[in-house]
Amino acid sequence: MGFPAVFGLVVNLAALSLYDYYAHFVKTSAEAIASGPGVDAVALADPALSWLPDWGFVVIRLVSALVVVATALSALMSKTSVWITTHHLSGSKFSPVRYDLKGPRRFATFTVQTWCLLGVYFILSSAVSAAHLLGVRDGFLASPYLSRCLWVMYEICLSYSILVTVIVTFALIPMAKKRAPKNLAVFMTIRPLLMHNANVLLMFTELLMNRLKVDPMHLPMILSWGLWYVVFAWWWHRRTGVFFYPFMDYSLPNWKILGLKMAVMSAMAAFFYGSYRLDQLVESHSHTVSVHGVVSGTKSHRWNSMFLETKLLRVDVPTLLCMAQKKETTNTR
Repeated sequence: MGFPAVFGLVVNLAALSLYDYYAHFVKTSAEAIASGPGVDAVALADPALSWLPDWGFVVIRLVSALVVVATALSALMSKTSVWITTHHLSGSKFSPVRYDLKGPRRFATFTVQTWCLLGVYFILSSAVSAAHLLGVRDGFLASPYLSRCLWVMYEICLSYSILVTVIVTFALIPMAKKRAPKNLAVFMTIRPLLMHNANVLLMFTELLMNRLKVDPMHLPMILSWGLWYVVFAWWWHRRTGVFFYPFMDYSLPNWKILGLKMAVMSAMAAFFYGSYRLDQLVESHSHTVSVHGVVSGTKSHRWNSMFLETKLLRVDVPTLLCMAQKKETTNTR
């Protein structure tokens, strides 16, 4: 069976994730953590959004949290039965199972768990934003460690929201149409449609408005969310005999299950890299807009390059103007 091989892969990746966590949160000095993304980066909107009031950003986050929590509670309390029939890939040693996916059982799927993580992120980030605007400068909500945790949580939510939407739309739904048409009911009611589509809308809105950057060095910690679900899926199968996703089946031949797991991990890494590139694109555009809104009579390419060079430092417009004036004086001399 492929279980020992895959278990070894998961253990190694989990160890790498823990080391990355240690390097970023434990080994790093308190001063370095305090000079990291900072509470401001979590609490406040992007400076380029001058039209957005400070409390407007808090309201947008609270609305996002409300949408997520209301949808999750609705799924939890629903008494409607949703019957699905599991299917397995060739080479599996397990038989199809008919399963009633209702109430708390829905929280066993990766989509719902990721949706709930979005809720945790929006609730905590809303609280941090509100506390910061109210002048709270110490305690749990002002902790730089919490800011770093929310930074990583934001990266996880952004990357996996895109992954969930793409995988469900282009893989799971076509597979259900072909092999188990009755399973389409799982995807086509209001709650699944929200979880498979509104997740991207909520996280793209957050991406456009916040100050947090996607750091490629956080990849091992991003993968840890996927590793968590692999272990959970194995436990859930032991308990119920159900695999919601055929590629989680550990009874497949070694070569097939290792290939599938590597493909899934590669997809997770690819979507995280896509989130990073998207963040870079939005960052460049927002700073370019800021420059054109403040500076007149300058060469756009010079200002664009200066913003690209300094965006990692989050240099504000007055500081950048001062730098430009010094540069012009030097060139004149």
